[in-house]
Amino acid sequence: MPSAQYLPREDVTMSYLSHTTHSTHCPFKGDESYFTVSVNGKTAENAAWTFESPLVSVADIKDYITFYSEKMDAIEKFPFAS
Repeated sequence: MPSAQYLPREDVTMSYLSHTTHSTHCPFKGDESYFTVSVNGKTAENAAWTFESPLVSVADIKDYITFYSEKMDAIEKFPFAS
């Protein structure tokens, strides 16, 4: 499995994500909260996750989100006009 690439939430179009009730626990980072991704009629259940309250040792990942690459067709960065 590829390593997770955490993205700042401010760089993610959060309107395509909806919080789910699914959660898991990582002994190294804390409790994980999940999102379903819906774009252009396609839906990927629990395809993204975040640590709302990460453990102190990894506090830097708060407000970051990551995606299961195998659940996504693509993760794209779109250029914006200034």
